Amino acid sequence: MECIEKHTPYQPTDDEFKCPKCGKGPNDDPQGLIVDEVPESVEGTDCGKLHCLDLVRCYACGHETSGRSFAAYLMKKKLLVPCPCCKGKGTVPGKEKAKTNG
Repeated sequence: MECIEKHTPYQPTDDEFKCPKCGKGPNDDPQGLIVDEVPESVEGTDCGKLHCLDLVRCYACGHETSGRSFAAYLMKKKLLVPCPCCKGKGTVPGKEKAKTNG
């Protein structure tokens, strides 16, 4: 069965899948950051991608967020922006914002 849910423009690697608050991932701690809930339409599929509506939760510290917010956090951290050519289905390096002294 094909996945019909919207995927995040950035798909984190296993090494990047760590809690933004405590830094624990599923490889570090069984209670670390995991995709805890997926949309109903994804259940029963073999889709291994992060979806915008996934609930991402860290049982080690209690932090939770959506797949969309988690991917956006990683994109900002890596200075990536949605690709303008493919209308956000991928990412490209962004320009660092100029720092100004107010």
